[in-house]
Amino acid sequence: MRSKKWSIIVSLIIMGVSVLIFSILNFRLYGACFINWIMSFMSDTSLSVWKNFFIVISSGTFTSSIVTLLISIAEYRVERETALEDYISDTINFCADFYNMKYLDIDIPIELLQGYYAEQWRKPIESVLGNKNQGYIYNGEHIVPDSDVVTQIKEWLWKNTLNEEVRKEFQNPSTKGEYLDAEFTRIIQKYDKEIDAVMKQYINLNDKVNCRELTFSIGKIDFLFGNKYRKEVLYKKMYSRNREIVAKINEVSYHFREYQKASEGNKPMMLHFIQDIQDSIFSVEKKERAKVVYNQYLFEMKCEIDNALRKLYGKKRYHDIPPKKGNFVVVSFWRNIDELV
Repeated sequence: MRSKKWSIIVSLIIMGVSVLIFSILNFRLYGACFINWIMSFMSDTSLSVWKNFFIVISSGTFTSSIVTLLISIAEYRVERETALEDYISDTINFCADFYNMKYLDIDIPIELLQGYYAEQWRKPIESVLGNKNQGYIYNGEHIVPDSDVVTQIKEWLWKNTLNEEVRKEFQNPSTKGEYLDAEFTRIIQKYDKEIDAVMKQYINLNDKVNCRELTFSIGKIDFLFGNKYRKEVLYKKMYSRNREIVAKINEVSYHFREYQKASEGNKPMMLHFIQDIQDSIFSVEKKERAKVVYNQYLFEMKCEIDNALRKLYGKKRYHDIPPKKGNFVVVSFWRNIDELV
């Protein structure tokens, strides 16, 4: 942009000097002729000389303007494509960190898991404060979990993870109790590990992603025409969406870091934050026998990038296959209800 500015200034200087030289030669503004020209200018002289002068000046100016316009149009097209390509490239680089993200899937009802972790979190507090009604805040409500939440989880596991034929093998209460104790321990250890891994994932992601490059590249885009597309698509659907994602990641990663620093972290709240950020990135389709998780954010970004490239290069130059949602499956959970083990 700076080189264009100086080229315009130099062009204006050359144009001014040319007009001055032409005026001197056309009106013979040198020596004694200059005085005669002044006197004729002050008298009632013919306008033919002035008419020819302005015809020559205007034709020269018009011709140079046409040439300058054609050059500017060619340069504008190149700069427009370059600015869009830079922005699309920066968006692709920004999205690269969101591939291979882990999704925390909770098989048991989330309220039961929240209740169990709330009880575990309350125990150290109750030992200090002697207050058995601490509870926890979830979705804006103060909740005091039932004391038999472990029993409720075991009952859910018994009803939903075993079919009728397998249940008959656990008629002995001690055998049933041993199985449920082992299964409960296994599933809690599994969620402990997965929750910590997902929190670490967002903390690491927070250290990588930012919108500096996107802000710089979109700031260079200022179309002569079609600024509605820049505002509605490039800014709202792409840039603003990315900024919202970054803001959410910054928020939840802050809480995750504080949780890791605390001796007794509030894991129920961490589950709430994980669900919140996952709702912004993933989408879940539930069917009778399956549950499919998609990286909805990447799918939407890929669609907008594809549309931007098609608008940039045109349908004849851009022949890429439109994105399919099935290509953004994070994980699929299949369950044969008739053959529960």
